[in-house]
Amino acid sequence: MSYYQYSRRIKTEQKKNTRKSFILLFLTFSFIGLFWFFGLPAIVRFSAFLTELKTSSDPINANDTTPPPPPIVDTLPSFTKERNIEISGTTEAGATVIISINGDKNELLSNSEGKFSESIVLEKVENSIYLTAKDQSGNESQKTTTYKIILDNTPPQLTINKPNEGDNFYGSKQQQISQDLAGNSTEKNIKVIFNP
Repeated sequence: MSYYQYSRRIKTEQKKNTRKSFILLFLTFSFIGLFWFFGLPAIVRFSAFLTELKTSSDPINANDTTPPPPPIVDTLPSFTKERNIEISGTTEAGATVIISINGDKNELLSNSEGKFSESIVLEKVENSIYLTAKDQSGNESQKTTTYKIILDNTPPQLTINKPNEGDNFYGSKQQQISQDLAGNSTEKNIKVIFNP
């Protein structure tokens, strides 16, 4: 065998090896890409599922003495004409939310995200509302701010003294009566909208 034959075999083997190397590199990077986009999220979802199973079967720690934070209440009106209002907000997930309305207490559970919502009926003109949260170990949070909500569903009475009912106005000068409008109201600080 001559050197030339060895050289040709070597070149052929090198070409085969180079081709195999490129194919192997392509398959390796393809596998890594597929694992990154499909396998890794599947592993994360599976581990989250296992964690959820573990936490739901854990017994309540009797030594838990840390109270949950007070509930965060969504905006409530200071004044309303509606007897029914919605109180909503967030707290510790799974905690019992205690809503105190004029001394009467209502309890509800927050969902797995810590959100809660309850429709309440205002019984008095001036209503005091505060909330607390209680975790599964029985630890109760501090009270939230006490919210004062005024129920005013009686419309104000308005009496117009000038111009008199039935007065007719003709021409552009007589129709400009904005400064000559006079009357009385049963409430202070009301806004009167004049629509000619």
